[in-house]
Amino acid sequence: MPFAPRSNARAATDAADAAASHQALCAVQLIDRRTGSLHRVNGRPLLMLTRKPLDAAAELMSGRDPAIWETRTEAIEQLARQRIAPFPAR
Repeated sequence: MPFAPRSNARAATDAADAAASHQALCAVQLIDRRTGSLHRVNGRPLLMLTRKPLDAAAELMSGRDPAIWETRTEAIEQLARQRIAPFPAR
């Protein structure tokens, strides 16, 4: 059986998958454009943790009106720096 090189589309998909596997962990949130607040389910903010933020954002926006909803993506390291104070020096 002769060797058949992969198509450019398949190679690009493989490269994107490899890059995504090394991507930082992200938090993807759904935002109500009218109020600027996070969408809440049973009082808790809707949040997805993922290494594929584009896929998560597409899933959150599925079936929603883009004029009303948007997604916000932040790397977890950025969230941790904002919310956690460093330990005091001893």
